[in-house]
Amino acid sequence: MVSVKSLALAIGVASAIQLPDAIAPDSSNIIKANISQFATHVKENPIVMVEFFTPWCTHSKMLQPRLSEAATIVKGVKIPILQVDCTQYGVLCDQQMIDFYPTLKVYKNHRLVGAENYKGSQAGNEIANYLLNLKNNPVTNVTSAQEVEKMKSETDMPIVHNRGNLEIDEILKSVALDMSEKFAFIRDTVASENGTLEMYFPGTNRTAVYDGPQPPTEESISIWMHMENLPFFADIEAADFKNYMATKLPIAYFYYSTPQELNDFTGLFNELGEKYRGKLNFVGMNPHKFQEHLKLLNLKQRFPLFVIHNVNNNLKYTLDQFTDESDKVMKKLESEDIKKLVEDFVEGKAQPIIKSEPIPKTQDSVLYKLVAKTHNDFVYNNDKDVFVKYYAPWCQHSKAFRPVLEEIAELFGSNPETKEKIVFAEVDSTANDIIDFPVAGYPTLVLYRAGSKPGSQPIIFEGKRSLENVLDFIKSHSTSNLDGQALLEKQKQDEAKAIEDAQAAEAVNAQAQAANADQKAFNNEIKDEL
Repeated sequence: MVSVKSLALAIGVASAIQLPDAIAPDSSNIIKANISQFATHVKENPIVMVEFFTPWCTHSKMLQPRLSEAATIVKGVKIPILQVDCTQYGVLCDQQMIDFYPTLKVYKNHRLVGAENYKGSQAGNEIANYLLNLKNNPVTNVTSAQEVEKMKSETDMPIVHNRGNLEIDEILKSVALDMSEKFAFIRDTVASENGTLEMYFPGTNRTAVYDGPQPPTEESISIWMHMENLPFFADIEAADFKNYMATKLPIAYFYYSTPQELNDFTGLFNELGEKYRGKLNFVGMNPHKFQEHLKLLNLKQRFPLFVIHNVNNNLKYTLDQFTDESDKVMKKLESEDIKKLVEDFVEGKAQPIIKSEPIPKTQDSVLYKLVAKTHNDFVYNNDKDVFVKYYAPWCQHSKAFRPVLEEIAELFGSNPETKEKIVFAEVDSTANDIIDFPVAGYPTLVLYRAGSKPGSQPIIFEGKRSLENVLDFIKSHSTSNLDGQALLEKQKQDEAKAIEDAQAAEAVNAQAQAANADQKAFNNEIKDEL
C-alpha cells in the first residue's frame, strides 16, 4: 500500500528521474483492457494477471516496464497480463475491491471474482516465473515413497497426494491451480486400481483420506481439503471465518465470556468435532471480537452461549437460555444438553429458532414491509403478483436501489388497473429468518406470481438493477404481463400535458389580468373626464 511517506519520497525521486508512463506503450505485450475485455480474457484463459492502476501513480509508473518484461516472457504460453485503468473503469475496480495502486491480481479457472492479490517480487522475471510455475507445475510427480517423505520434511503446507487415481488428474490440476498458495500437490505417476486421495499435515503423523462423493469433483475435493485442514475445535479470529465458510458446512458457535469457560468446554468440543467431522464445524468465539456477528443471531447476550448455524439456509438452533419466560434466571449450559442438540441437528430433529421483527402496526411506504411472521402469508396464495426485495440495511447496493423500486411501486400503484394486479414489498433479511427462501446476497429481487403455493420458488431477477431492466422483467414474468414502460410513457405524456395545460391556464390568467387592468384604466379615465 502506498503510504504518505513513501509517496512523498517517490515524488521527490520522480522530480530528479524521468519515470516511464504507467500506461504500457503500444509495443508492450501488456493488454490494455476495458471491462468487457477483462471479462473475456478471464473467461477464455485459466490464468490471467491483471494490474489495476492509475496513470498518476508513481508506483504504477515504476512497475510498468517490469510488468512489460513479464508479459513478453509469458506471451508464448498464453498467460495474458492486463492493465485496467481505474480512472476510466472505476466500477470494475470497486467491484474487485481495489484500495491501493498498483494492485496485481491473479485470476484462476475463469472466475471473475475472488482473485487473490499477487504478493511476490515485482521483478519482471520473478513475476513471469511465478506465472509459469503456476501453469506448468501445479502438481508435482513422485515416483517413490522416499520422494514423498522428503517433500513432507521440506514443506510447511498440507500436502495433497493423488495415489494413482489417474482419472482425476485434470480435476486435481484445476484444484491445485486454485489453491497452490495454501497447499502442495503431488501425484504418483503409476496408476493404481485402488488409488486414493490423501492429505498429510506438516509436523504431525496425521493422514486424511478423501471419502466424499464419487467420482470426485473440483468442488468436492476443495471442500474436503478446507474441512480436513481445520482443527476439530478452535478459538477463532475474524480472519479465520472465511476458512470455515469455504467448507459449506454448518458451524457450531460457542460464545464464552472468560478464558475459564473456554477451557472448561474445549475438551467436549474437540470430542464432538472429531465425532461429527464432515457434518459440522465447531468454533469458540469471543463475543467482544464478534459483536456484530452476535447481533445477527438475535439472542440474549448472556454467556456461555451455544448456537448451531446452518450457513446454507441461515437457520439457527440453540438451547433455552433461561429457566422460565421471565428471562431473569439463566439456565446453566450443560454438556449433555449440547450433545443432545448436536445429535438432533445432525439427525434432522432439531427445531430452528425463527428471528422476526415485530409485525408493523401500519404500512407507511409504497413498499410493503414484510417480516418473518408475515412473509409466507403475504407472498403465497396472494391474488396479486408480489415483487419482493430482500435486503441488508448496511448494503450500499440495497440503499442505491430503494428509490428505483419506490418509483416503480408508485408507477404501478398509481394506476387503477395495475395496482390491483401487483404489489411491491421488502424485507430486511438480517433481521428476519425466511426459511422458505434463504438469500445469499443483497439485494435479491424476486417475483412471486399470483397464486404461488407454499414451497414453490419465486422467479429471481438477474441483471443490472435499473428501472428499465426491472420493468422489462415484470412485463416478461408477471401474471398479466404488466407493461411498465407503457405506463411510464403515459405518465410522461400526462405530466407533459399537465405542464402544457398549466402554462395555457397561466397565459389565460395573465391575459385576463391584463384585460382587467386595461378596463380599470379605462374606467379611471372616464371618471376623470366626468
